[in-house]
Amino acid sequence: MATRTKKKESPSQATNLLKLIAQDSFKNALQDLQANIVKQISNQMQELKTDLKAGIDSNNLKIDAFTQVVKEVEHTVTKMEKELETLKEEKNKDQERLLMIEMDRASYFLIIQNMEEHEGEDLEQLIIEELATQIGLTKEDRIYRVGNTYTRKNKLPKEVHINQ
Repeated sequence: MATRTKKKESPSQATNLLKLIAQDSFKNALQDLQANIVKQISNQMQELKTDLKAGIDSNNLKIDAFTQVVKEVEHTVTKMEKELETLKEEKNKDQERLLMIEMDRASYFLIIQNMEEHEGEDLEQLIIEELATQIGLTKEDRIYRVGNTYTRKNKLPKEVHINQ
């Protein structure tokens, strides 16, 4: 009978064999760990990508809302500018009307200048009497004397204004 006899491996061969097995299992463990890390990073990147897309969409909605508000403000500004132009035109027309009214009113004034008044004379009464005979002036017409800065500085007589 031939029996096989097991060869006894030397302790150094067993140690080497254990080292190889340990290295293989370590390599496998490292590869598994590396694969897990890659999966985690990939998942995190996917989540970040999704979050960024959601943030961008949210910002786009806000930008659209602001754009709408800006358009409304521009429309309001344009409308107000038109109203301002209309008001300016009306103001110019009103100024022209006022000038015409003042010119019409001024045409009713009679101004007599540089009449010297002597002591004891009532210049208003003298003018009323003279104009009453000339143009039909009545007591209802207003007569008053005006002294402005120019007449005071140059020591001139006051002007007599008659409003009919």
